[in-house]
Amino acid sequence: MRIYILLVALMVAILLLYTLWPKPLQPLTEEQARQFVMQDLSSLQAESRIVSRGSQGDGSWQFDVLVTQNQHSACPTVERRLYKLPPVSFRPEQFISECYERNNLLYREEALINSAKKLGIGEGYGCAFSVNSNWVAEKSYCPRADFELVSACATGMPADSWVSYWEHDGTTSINRIYKDGSISSC
Repeated sequence: MRIYILLVALMVAILLLYTLWPKPLQPLTEEQARQFVMQDLSSLQAESRIVSRGSQGDGSWQFDVLVTQNQHSACPTVERRLYKLPPVSFRPEQFISECYERNNLLYREEALINSAKKLGIGEGYGCAFSVNSNWVAEKSYCPRADFELVSACATGMPADSWVSYWEHDGTTSINRIYKDGSISSC
């Protein structure tokens, strides 16, 4: 009888050790990693977009994200976050925090600021698009824009140019923004 109790105790101990023994982590898929990042960003109540991503080869991921506050204003601000996971961590960095004209436009927020400054717009609803934009995808960013007019305005422009869309003072304006900083209406 004692031997049976000893065997049962040994089996319980082995089962307990097996369940508590640390198991190797399963590598994250890109979709799982993206979901972790997007879940973290959802609490910010700001527009965010992933500008680059990469796998480290060992199951870890890195995402470069831009988080924009006041995205349709004449002065949007942008924070850049570099996410690394697992474990989930990020390094924030102020990216665009002041409203001044920039010489080299790489992001839509910069183009939006430049167009507002050049057009003298202080308040309004604005959007800026690279001329190479996917117009269907941009509809979620700027639902109020007339994309037939915006895409027509972009036709024939150099690849490093932008188009801005503004609703201000009861009017709507669509403008071309060139690399040299010049601006013209469509």
